[in-house]
Amino acid sequence: MKRIITFSTIFCFSLILSSCNKEPLITEEYSIMQVYIEGQIVLETENKENIGEVIKKINTESRETTHEMSLPDPIGKIVFKNNKQNLTAYLYGSGNVTVDVYIVDTGFEF
Repeated sequence: MKRIITFSTIFCFSLILSSCNKEPLITEEYSIMQVYIEGQIVLETENKENIGEVIKKINTESRETTHEMSLPDPIGKIVFKNNKQNLTAYLYGSGNVTVDVYIVDTGFEF
């Protein structure tokens, strides 16, 4: 019985640690962020603090892979721009976004 409790404790602790040490999905710095809802631009900013807050939330909130998911059509997108590249994160009605093969539980409301 003691082994089961020890194993359960170690397993739970390792799950907690693995969820805290996520690799960031967005590693570049961006100078412009545009948010589109249903094809219309609703926000455009060059404010580095605002852009950084959105990127931080995408990088740190809980996520899961979309490999086994059937996602609805996105309601919009967030486009990050710098002088090298553009990155698009698709926005869903629940405020979640997809980046690469992940859906991130951000709860964004734009």
